[in-house]
Amino acid sequence: MPEESVPLKKKCPKCRRTRPLTEFYRNRSQPDGRHPICRVCRLKETQQTYTADYPRWWSRVTRNQHKRYGHKVLISIDELANLAHETTHCMYCGVELRWNPRGDDRIYPDSPSLDRYDNGNVLDTKNVRIICHPCNAGKGIDTYEGYVNRCRNVVKIYGEKRKSTM
Repeated sequence: MPEESVPLKKKCPKCRRTRPLTEFYRNRSQPDGRHPICRVCRLKETQQTYTADYPRWWSRVTRNQHKRYGHKVLISIDELANLAHETTHCMYCGVELRWNPRGDDRIYPDSPSLDRYDNGNVLDTKNVRIICHPCNAGKGIDTYEGYVNRCRNVVKIYGEKRKSTM
């Protein structure tokens, strides 16, 4: 019985170029084990999506990341994207959130971050808000009330120390 030969090249339906299979991402669900669109076209597609509606892209990535971390995600990408479009400032410190892509994966002080009121493992429309990254990192595992009380204590102690040094 003759063995079936695997083609070494494939035609991309987007750019219509025939390229080596190594120019296509792996995809086990495809018969040939490669994504139908070449890497170059996939990259262009991703960049267009990323820059066209950054809050929606952020919502999709953030939601999927929370799923990977084992959270029960009950909020849809559309609901999270709507919240992202409505949120312009951090509710804790008031910094304006920067919703445009910078072209790198670094986290900036005005980068949006998904926060949970109650730090249980459930993400739904009643339990999430978008705040700046430093506030979310500072809040840690505290609840909203716990974080606000901690901030008040810091201000109280810092205010007393500052008065005594003047």
